[in-house]
Amino acid sequence: MSNQIGEPPTRTQANNAWSGKVTDVPIEFLREIKLRTPLTCTVGGSSNVTFTLAGSVTKPAILWHHDGIHKILKNIVYTWDSVSNDILNSSGADATDADSVLGVWYMYLNEAGDTIKPSQTAPSYVEAPNQAGYLGHPGTSRAEPWVYIGPMINTTADLAFSAMVKIGFWWYITEVNAVIPTASWAAPTNLTLFIPQLAKHGLVVSGTVETAAGVGILLGGHTAAALWSVEARVAEVTASNVALQAAHMPFQLAPNDTTSPIYGIADGGGAGDIHITGFLDVV
Repeated sequence: MSNQIGEPPTRTQANNAWSGKVTDVPIEFLREIKLRTPLTCTVGGSSNVTFTLAGSVTKPAILWHHDGIHKILKNIVYTWDSVSNDILNSSGADATDADSVLGVWYMYLNEAGDTIKPSQTAPSYVEAPNQAGYLGHPGTSRAEPWVYIGPMINTTADLAFSAMVKIGFWWYITEVNAVIPTASWAAPTNLTLFIPQLAKHGLVVSGTVETAAGVGILLGGHTAAALWSVEARVAEVTASNVALQAAHMPFQLAPNDTTSPIYGIADGGGAGDIHITGFLDVV
């Protein structure tokens, strides 16, 4: 038993190509069977500037971080202010931000589990000891491992963040609207500021599409105009109430992780809108 739960034994590959210390149960396997309950996070305070990773003795926040399982038994809090904020830059190094800029901020927890720092760099798979890995800040200049725990969304160029409520893996956010292009299959320009770049890890966007009489709406998460995930159209009923005809249809789709996360087109002689109301997180 000591070799399984204590000092790793030395193992040699059958063809002698590799030899080294290992666990009798592969770390990769342990990482994949970790408890997959969603992290409990909240966004609140004045202008929604406070992010909290909720943990307690009765409901710990459990996550794989660096090379093992961490149990967070108390609330870990980050609050923005207008003077100076500790952040991580694109290389993962410590930096400061006088006032949060517009767009998505990804919140990261340090290895000790006691400090949160935001970054505008999206997380990705990061190598860890013993052939393991975690979803963390990819910068090569980071002083320690930082694991992704959730997002915040700044809706203006100052301290004014989106209201956000998390239920399970789903975040519900202040509605974000964009006009669907009409001339050709293209991307609404402002959605990149409000959709986290996590689709490659499983993020899904939800909302509604709005269309008027005779207008068709097509939406997809890619540049291929021949392929789409959402289609909505309203037919004209009578000539007397054309101005009142509109329909909202709920949708879910997988975006992409570029500056143009959703593509679409409104045809049939009119415009249409997309309303983003939430997204499925990956932690």
